[in-house]
Amino acid sequence: MDPADLDALVRATFDNAPDGIVVLAPDGQALARNPQFLALWNFPPDMLARGDSLELRQHTASQLADPDAYWARLQDLLATRQPQVLDELELKDGRVLERHVSPLSCPGLPDALVVRWRDVTARSRAQARQRELTALLNLAMLDADLAFFDVDLVRRRVNHTDSGRWHAMLGYEADDVGLDLGDWERMVHPDDAQQRRTAWDAHVQGHTPHYEAEFRMQHKAGHWVWILARGQAVARDAQGRATRMVGTRMDISAQKASQLRLTQEAYTDVLTGAANRRHFLSHAEDMIRAAQRRGEPLALLMFDLDHFKAINDLLGHAAGDEVLKHFVACARELMRERDLFGRLGGEEFAALLFDSGRTAALGVAQRLLQHVRSHPATVAGQPVAYTVSVGVTALEAGDPVEGVHALLDQADRALYRAKAGGRDRALLDRPESPS
Repeated sequence: MDPADLDALVRATFDNAPDGIVVLAPDGQALARNPQFLALWNFPPDMLARGDSLELRQHTASQLADPDAYWARLQDLLATRQPQVLDELELKDGRVLERHVSPLSCPGLPDALVVRWRDVTARSRAQARQRELTALLNLAMLDADLAFFDVDLVRRRVNHTDSGRWHAMLGYEADDVGLDLGDWERMVHPDDAQQRRTAWDAHVQGHTPHYEAEFRMQHKAGHWVWILARGQAVARDAQGRATRMVGTRMDISAQKASQLRLTQEAYTDVLTGAANRRHFLSHAEDMIRAAQRRGEPLALLMFDLDHFKAINDLLGHAAGDEVLKHFVACARELMRERDLFGRLGGEEFAALLFDSGRTAALGVAQRLLQHVRSHPATVAGQPVAYTVSVGVTALEAGDPVEGVHALLDQADRALYRAKAGGRDRALLDRPESPS
């Protein structure tokens, strides 16, 4: 290229640059300024004509929100020997300028400096807004037990933006657990791992618009913490598989406990913790149909605490409540977890026993009576003895299925005979069929 053409190209580049540019001699005198620099600072023509460097700098400083910072960096600017972003300065009108400094060495201009003033107002405001939003989100996360996650799915690494809250939610320090995704997946409760993984894979593979799952993770102290995790892929590969996912993880243990409490209140007797009448009758119908389908026997026992009114009259209702709770505790000790036990009302209870005929059910009833006789309730530190009467019936192969109310009627008739026969005994509605 012809030297004259090259000079013209350099001059055009200098004059049309979007940044304000000034070339300084080692002593700080301005050697050249482009039009954008002059427009940026709006120097009066007479001031430019005088060319007084101090006056020009004073004019510049007067337009800055913090002129002292500008003056404080002057010597650093003149001593620059490596390209750098020197500082970021705010003008009184709200604009923000970034100052870049680069050494310039060319024939006739040894040790000169190129100073570029770049308008970064939009970027600065965006960063300030981001900091504000981050602060607000951090405050929100404190109240909501919320943590952000950012997962690199290619490296299977968890990157965090929540200052350790990801670890703290499960009682760990930042150094206790690494950021490998597998380390965190192994903390998921075994019963929840598959459904969590299914939801995760469905979104990673692009089958669902977002990832959402509820699961338990093990706390450092050993207990389980309920987590609600939500996420969305923000990057995918050519095959559509997610390569990066961001989202939130929330501790919902309190909500789960509240839901469980409401469920228990809906289905259990508040005083004793046994199934309430409504739940017992509803669940018993399901158990009866299931037993009939499988061809298995199923027994029903009805219990009535003997002379219970006398306990209330003599010792008070608080004592009566303790006796009721004691009986439920005794029944639970002798029954299987899958059996159904409930309070039908007052001092009347019932039990439905899986895979049990009349003889087996009668044995359970007699063992329970013996247990109650030998382990009286304790009220205010004093033993309170009581007895129980039991009626036993069963649904066996070939019997017509008439539902739980029919079985209750059969057991109730047996219970009436037990009480009429002297109480503290268990009777069958009829002898069990010989095998």
